[in-house]
Amino acid sequence: MATEGNIGVSQPAASTITMVVRTVVQQVNGSNTHQEVLTIGGAESTLELARVISGTPADEYGLVTRSLIYDGGDVFSVRPGSTDAQGAFSVRVVDSSGTGFASLGIYYTDGSTTSTLAAPGMSYNNGTNATMRLVGLTQPFPVQIRTGVTTYNSTTKLITSTASSAVYSIASSVASQSHKVYAIGVYSTHTRPSSAMFMSSNAKDVWAGMFGSGSSGVTGFNYAVTPPAYLFKTDAGEALNIRIDEQSTAAASTTVARISVSWFTEA
Repeated sequence: MATEGNIGVSQPAASTITMVVRTVVQQVNGSNTHQEVLTIGGAESTLELARVISGTPADEYGLVTRSLIYDGGDVFSVRPGSTDAQGAFSVRVVDSSGTGFASLGIYYTDGSTTSTLAAPGMSYNNGTNATMRLVGLTQPFPVQIRTGVTTYNSTTKLITSTASSAVYSIASSVASQSHKVYAIGVYSTHTRPSSAMFMSSNAKDVWAGMFGSGSSGVTGFNYAVTPPAYLFKTDAGEALNIRIDEQSTAAASTTVARISVSWFTEA
């Protein structure tokens, strides 16, 4: 720190003026008065003189201040652009007109439970803050939001059915998941009218189609839709099976049929 001192001014009795103090004339209560024009300077350099300017300073000396925050006890300093500020203060976001407060989102700690979430909605991880935010399903997302499909499955089997009660496996059960079938094909040279019954597990019929030529040749049926649409599905946690029922009063005969199925598995 530079050593400070003072300068004394003594005006001699002679009429010669050796130094002056700059003033500006202003009207005060109808009379012209002289107001001193003062210069404020620093003690480290003769260049440290504060300026009063009307625009943004480029490289000027001036009276530099810091933003201060008072929280009722301590005063904190915040530097613009700094990430190590000692304190922070809350702000309110206004709407586009600037006349009212904007509605703020509600955030929940990741993994917490709450009874205030309203459906329909979706919670998603908000990133580094590890918070969750509820978003309505009407939110105009650029992509369709749905449960994910990781793989599409297909199989074909030649089934030789000797009884209408025999059940044949297509896809094993997956815990808490459903098999959703989007394409099927059933073909046979069997002459008697018969039904291919697709089943959820061994007890519930969910889809059926008929075949049987009546004489000779190949008959059958096929259906397909584009995923994520599907024709039918199993109940959650149940296997996808098939059985063949022969629609005849005569004694059941052996039925041979080619079965082709495509499906995906999800909740």
